[in-house]
Amino acid sequence: MMNCNEIENKLGLFSSEEYTENEKRELEAHLAECPSCQRKYSMVQRLEQIIVAEKKEKVNPFLSTRVITKWQESKRESSKAAFGRRVLQPALIGVMMLVGVAIGLTFALQFTESPSDKTIRELSYYMDGVHQEKIETLLLEL
Repeated sequence: MMNCNEIENKLGLFSSEEYTENEKRELEAHLAECPSCQRKYSMVQRLEQIIVAEKKEKVNPFLSTRVITKWQESKRESSKAAFGRRVLQPALIGVMMLVGVAIGLTFALQFTESPSDKTIRELSYYMDGVHQEKIETLLLEL
């Protein structure tokens, strides 16, 4: 009598003509007694039925052409999107940064104080005659 391991190894070939009548009777006797091997055998049978049914089904000869065409179209569309990400996005970011700097400079110039008349007079006192004297003399007087 065969054990479960031997049965599992031979389940796929059970329906084929490779077994003698004696081996087939031993397999059938074991399957009648072992519920675990029965489940495995029924699963193998279902798989064989699915494979046979799939082999009978005819494949559309234009299926591969349609699949390749769809794949190429999606590849073209993704390359267009990649162009937007590679070129347009950095350009847009650069423009936005320039606009931000321009706005910042506008506000900075608007809110900075211009020198008052008093400050100008104080500076002009020290700067009068600078073009005539050496810088060392001017610094010594301060």
